[in-house]
Amino acid sequence: MDFSEGMRQIVLECFPNATITLDRFHMQQLVSDAMQELRLKHKKEEQKFLNEQRKLFNEQLKEKYERSLKRRKKNKKDKRGRKPIRMNKAFVPERLSNGDTIPELLSRIRYPLMVSGEKWTTTQKERISLLFERYPDLKEAYSIVHSLRMIFSNTKSTWISAYESMQKWYDKVKAFANDSFNTALTLYVTWKMKYSTILSTVQQMRLPSLSTQR
Repeated sequence: MDFSEGMRQIVLECFPNATITLDRFHMQQLVSDAMQELRLKHKKEEQKFLNEQRKLFNEQLKEKYERSLKRRKKNKKDKRGRKPIRMNKAFVPERLSNGDTIPELLSRIRYPLMVSGEKWTTTQKERISLLFERYPDLKEAYSIVHSLRMIFSNTKSTWISAYESMQKWYDKVKAFANDSFNTALTLYVTWKMKYSTILSTVQQMRLPSLSTQR
């Protein structure tokens, strides 16, 4: 089941002796969404900065053009001297070593952030390197998401080792202190403490889950 309290109450009433198992997908989705929220925050900021640069460029170009008109002599036939300013000159944004603008990088990196590093192509690895160099917080966010993925993927872990790994993960997220991850932390603490819900590996299955015996 998911994190729905209503669904939990239904299960407890209809199946009082059942083991409540929370699908790991929902926890992973929460932290992945938090990472993407952080990425989109940077993208929005960079796009705003780029728009401001473009606006400033056009304003300065217009001023230069108007000044050049005042300096230009009427009916001048000699083509020598300073060339007139062109109003249709295009704004050229900053481009990274791979040819992306910064907003383009933040857009095109969405999928690579969702998968493990061994699945990255050469192009994606280059983008990831540029991204992590420029945004250390996104590098830490990816590490948090990947760590959780590894905990769930370890089918050889015991109930105790999975719990200890999850506690270390929690401490890592808490130390990160990023608002985007607050929802995931709050839900984890709620289910862990209020309902005595813990992380365990369901050894009979290949998919580890959040589970508790009621």
